[in-house]
Amino acid sequence: MEGDPRTDTRAAAAPILGVLWASASAGASVKELRAAIGISRERLEEACVYLLANPPLGQSVQRHRDELKLVTAPEVSSSVERYLGRDRPTSLSKAALEVLSIIAYRQPITRAGLELIRGSASDSALDSLLQRGLVEHNQHHLLVTTRAFLDYLDLRDLADLPPLPGGD
Repeated sequence: MEGDPRTDTRAAAAPILGVLWASASAGASVKELRAAIGISRERLEEACVYLLANPPLGQSVQRHRDELKLVTAPEVSSSVERYLGRDRPTSLSKAALEVLSIIAYRQPITRAGLELIRGSASDSALDSLLQRGLVEHNQHHLLVTTRAFLDYLDLRDLADLPPLPGGD
């Protein structure tokens, strides 16, 4: 893109897209983008507004506070998923949600402890959660939640979980 990113909004938008593309799904913060591109916060904000209004074909720029990500545009996501051979994620079953809740609030926990609290076997639900990467076994073979669990519930950390009724 020709032009000076310090004065031309379109020229500032191009390197932002390049950095976001290179960062893959991790995205980048406003601070990181400014450092990489060398423009003022005001110029970066103008370029972000431009990108949100004029997304690149088949892509979309998502912004959450000071974090930006380049993602597949919703209107083409089903085509991309078919191409990649992935089905849309299915909802978790009631049993899987129950198992996930117990692990989240009682971690680290053994499978036996989980089943004692739940009052029934949890093999299928637990296998589903392990396969989705929402829970894992730690180095002591106890069940714990993963970063994918936090992302699934849009939480920063476990402290953001709502309190249990009754103060447990």
